[in-house]
Amino acid sequence: MSNVDEWDGKVPGAFNLRDLGGNPVAGGTIAPGRVFRCDLLHRVDAELGARWLHQNDVRTLIDLRTLGEREGDGFMAASEHLDSLHRGLLDEVWSWEAENAAEDDWFLRDRTLEMYERFPDRIAQVLGDIAAAPANVLFHCTAGKDRTGVIASALLGVLGATPEVIAADYARSTQAMAGIVGWYRSLAGDIPHDPEREQQIVDRAATVATMAGVVEEIERRHGSFAGWARDAGIGDDLIEALRAKLVVS
Repeated sequence: MSNVDEWDGKVPGAFNLRDLGGNPVAGGTIAPGRVFRCDLLHRVDAELGARWLHQNDVRTLIDLRTLGEREGDGFMAASEHLDSLHRGLLDEVWSWEAENAAEDDWFLRDRTLEMYERFPDRIAQVLGDIAAAPANVLFHCTAGKDRTGVIASALLGVLGATPEVIAADYARSTQAMAGIVGWYRSLAGDIPHDPEREQQIVDRAATVATMAGVVEEIERRHGSFAGWARDAGIGDDLIEALRAKLVVS
């Protein structure tokens, strides 16, 4: 356990923790400090993770992982200061081996589209949780790029962000992937280090082209993100609640 008295505000092992604030949307920008996305805030030190949440007035944490992942890697429990919600976006998650073995460049685009098309109700529930949260919010999965990327892109999309903004936010996860891959390599000490394979995982993890392809297909199928939201049963009242909570002009 780290000495929290010497804490510098950083959370070890939270490789992909970032604020959605500053992203431009229709009518303004996402306000800084109101909604965050992450991988595992408790990966190394749950006490420091909880302290970070408290310092940033995050009172709602939304875990997008499966039950199996929560059992295997643990989770941050609810407390008097925190609502800890489990909102599994998938029933079963694909492996990095499957992702890395894919022969085409559209594996992650297609997995992302599957989440949009198969589980729009689950995405809508998370957006509703964000709107209803009493203070600031953090949502996360394991790497903070795919399921977290779906929620971030849906949130930005229904608030009127451009495809370029949505894709750029998604692609920022690339910067975290080397650290995440290295962490899991350190846990599996008997597996030989394969720099070429690891670099391929990093390079393919969160490209602009992947999310651009997702947005293009959503627009083709539904006309726009607003059209997807209507088809998903997301009403104007929820979008306006999100706008009131998150957007500043």
